[in-house]
Amino acid sequence: MIQLYPLTLAMAVGFGLVTSLAAALAPALAASRVEPAEAMRGESPGGGGRPSLLERIIAPLQKMPVTWRMALRGAGRNPRRSLYTILGVVLSLMLAVR
Repeated sequence: MIQLYPLTLAMAVGFGLVTSLAAALAPALAASRVEPAEAMRGESPGGGGRPSLLERIIAPLQKMPVTWRMALRGAGRNPRRSLYTILGVVLSLMLAVR
């Protein structure tokens, strides 16, 4: 028999709202500090592309398909974002498997 626990449901919704607001706070504050003209300018790539450190150390990685190398380079450019993404996927899998 399935039972509904209103307190548990309310706590889950509250926890979801608090964590979502906390996660959105830092990017929102950073975006609010950027001047409008600078925000509209956009970013232009600087200099030519070059192999990442991992590609230079492990030679067979240079023979991988371009799409795979782009993914590796993207993960290397912003390791904190990559770590948070991996952590989010692992935690969501833990919830799904349980």
